[in-house]
Order: sequence, then structure tokens, then C-alpha cells
Amino acid sequence: MVRRSGEPHKRGVKGKQSLPEKVATFYYTLGLFCITYPICILILASLVIVSSWLPLVNFPFPGKAPQVWQAGQNSTDTPEPFCYVQQVVMRVAVLPWESDLTLGDAFRAPLYEAFQLLDIIRNYQDTNTSKTLGHVCLHIEASRSRHDRSNILPQYNCLVLSPANLWHQDVLQFSQDNSILTTVFNHHSIQKGKTSIAEMLFGMNLFETGIKRYPIRNRQRIIQYAVTLFFKEYDIQ
Repeated sequence: MVRRSGEPHKRGVKGKQSLPEKVATFYYTLGLFCITYPICILILASLVIVSSWLPLVNFPFPGKAPQVWQAGQNSTDTPEPFCYVQQVVMRVAVLPWESDLTLGDAFRAPLYEAFQLLDIIRNYQDTNTSKTLGHVCLHIEASRSRHDRSNILPQYNCLVLSPANLWHQDVLQFSQDNSILTTVFNHHSIQKGKTSIAEMLFGMNLFETGIKRYPIRNRQRIIQYAVTLFFKEYDIQ
């Protein structure tokens, strides 16, 4: 019998698989395993996901760093600071808000509380030492700037900054001002990277105060500002 050309076909011998065939076989086997043991696969996948997220629990996110306050512990290695700063933050709103109130009432009444707070701070006297604000505050002289708006800053007095400085801390002048928002934004600069006089007096970014240049809706508003006190010495009392 004459043998045909070419190699004879060997029965029972498997040919060499290519790389795509090996990958297909692997995924086919993996699929069969997942179908056979679905609960075990789900538990294993859940454990892997949870374990990979555990390190993020203690990861410090931006702006969420813990604040640590220490009182009465002054290091002798560091130089004495020039002054100490303390802020009294106020969040004020008109309650209850009646229908007959105007848009200006939402701003005028909260800002009026700055004058009340200043009177409380100035008239405070410690019962043990009889010290007042004038004994511990940082006294300043005339401002070095000759700008026409510099007269709203304290001169020859305690360095205390508050929204009341916009009206020279005069309640009568504040009550006679028909456009308090215009007065505020006349001392505000929109230039980036520069702190305006209004922001210094309010003790924060003007955007955070809740005051807008052109408010539209006549509604209740929460106004926020701070009274900033500068002390020449640190007195825990």
C-alpha cells in the first residue's frame, strides 16, 4: 500500500495551543469555577474590596486636619510674639421673620449687634484683678497710611476691628445710613490675593459673611462676622 505524501495524522495526540486559545481556556475554566461556587466568590471579592479601602479610613483629607488648642503652655525657645489675636464670631439672624420686614432689615439688625458686642467688651471688668480691655489690649497710634479711608481704622486707642468701624463705631451714624450695603462694598476690593478693609473689619472673607452686593429676594438671612481683639500680653483670665 502506497503511503500518501505528508505526515500521517496521529490519533489521540492534542496539538499545541496558541496564546489566544490558552487565554480563552483560562477564562472558561474561571467562569465554570465562579458558577460552581458563587457564594464563595462573592465573599472573597467583598473581602478584597473592604481590605483595600481600610487604609483610607485614617487618611487625612484636605481641610480636615485636627485642630489642637493649648492654653498656658508657652515655650521658652520661641521668641515672644508681638501680639495676641482673639476673635469673637457672631452668627445673627432676624427671628421671627415677619412679612412686613424689608430687605434692608435682614442686614441692618444683625450688623447692629456688633455695636452691642463692642459695648459689652469695653465695659467688661474682671472681678478678681479689676482689669479692663484697656489694660491688656494692644494700643496703636496714628495710621501710617494717608488714604482717605484709613480713618475708619482705630487710632490712639485699642486695636479692635469690627464692622462697626465702617460707621466710626457710632450707632447714630449707622442708623442714619440708608444704604449700608453700599458702605460695606465701598471698602471692599475684588482683587485676588489682596485683603480689603471690609474683610479685615468683618474678620473673614466677605463671601462667608452672607452679605451680597445686590441681594434680590426679600427673605431671612444669616449674617456672620467677627470682632477681632489684639492683646499685648496673654492673660488666660
